[in-house]
Amino acid sequence: MEELDAVVHIGHEPLCQQCVKYDMVPPRKAEYNARLTDGNWAYVCRGHFLLDGVGLGSGKGHKIAK
Repeated sequence: MEELDAVVHIGHEPLCQQCVKYDMVPPRKAEYNARLTDGNWAYVCRGHFLLDGVGLGSGKGHKIAK
């Protein structure tokens, strides 16, 4: 079970900012709002979360609730 602070509700469905950054066509929908290994925060798809994310929880990342 995910921690309560590991899930976030937002009012829109963002695209994965890493897919956009690396010109992936088409960019995937973001599933996480996460801190990346470079220290920046971004909306990312599952693939980029697994590659570049630092985890879930306060100060790390949040799964976007659908």
